[in-house]
Amino acid sequence: MNKFHCSHHRLSMNIEEIITFNKVIINCGHFLVISDNTTDKSVYTSILNFDVPGEKKEQIFKEFGEFSFGTFELGVELLNSLSFRLFDCKLTILVNDWQRIEKDIHRDESNPNKFRNQFFKSFIDPPQPYTELIQKFNLTESIWFGDNIEDYFFFRETRLRDRFKRNIKKLSKEHLFALDDQMCLTSCSEFNKNIESNTYYHYSKEFGTSKLAERGKVGCAGEITQLIFEINQKQHETTLINILPNSCSQSVILGSKIAFDFISSLEMQVINVFPNENSIKDSSFIIINHENELHTV
Repeated sequence: MNKFHCSHHRLSMNIEEIITFNKVIINCGHFLVISDNTTDKSVYTSILNFDVPGEKKEQIFKEFGEFSFGTFELGVELLNSLSFRLFDCKLTILVNDWQRIEKDIHRDESNPNKFRNQFFKSFIDPPQPYTELIQKFNLTESIWFGDNIEDYFFFRETRLRDRFKRNIKKLSKEHLFALDDQMCLTSCSEFNKNIESNTYYHYSKEFGTSKLAERGKVGCAGEITQLIFEINQKQHETTLINILPNSCSQSVILGSKIAFDFISSLEMQVINVFPNENSIKDSSFIIINHENELHTV
């Protein structure tokens, strides 16, 4: 794992120098889905120039700034620069569909959350500001990479977490060791007899002990591991570039590290880019490079 800093105008140059594979997926334009019963529009996003109700714009700007559109713009510029140098590039969006979604207290457990369901029923195309920017660069829909045919341009965090929850049991059975210079992924029944089962920890010398899932609820690191795993399944020999909030950096780095240490079939490189949430263009970027060579079978 290599870490370095760079300025905005040198970002594409620095990334180009460390890219391992010709196929590149850029994860950018990350946003939150927000349910809000105080407005006429009960569900909207954190994309400031898209669907935020007028009376909520100041609040959303204070919380998220222009991070969503700013990082999408950054991703498109990066794609354009890399494509000019004959890299085969695609875009995807990671959608946070849990953090600001209200609990649907009246729903049956077998049914989806009504607020989340309401949003995704109408979310059939990329947000309009994103589409307009793509058209400005003369790009087509073929540049998108997504979870499935319906979610062709994005991944939902809740789905990634649910899938990781199923995978973590298998991982914990395969990797129940705790040597000083090795990684350890273990369920709490092995790690600490006093904590309820279905809680999983990750241990390494570098990160110490981190909780990946508590009573079946998966955290941010787990969803990043699952994202890497799923992209690797769909497309081998790929460089994934994540442009995500600096406030999430610890979880994103940990999730990337777990993927390389525990997924034996991984043929990828992951480059994590963490801009300043409040001012994308003025950011001094932190770049973390995870390369496939880190994984030893």
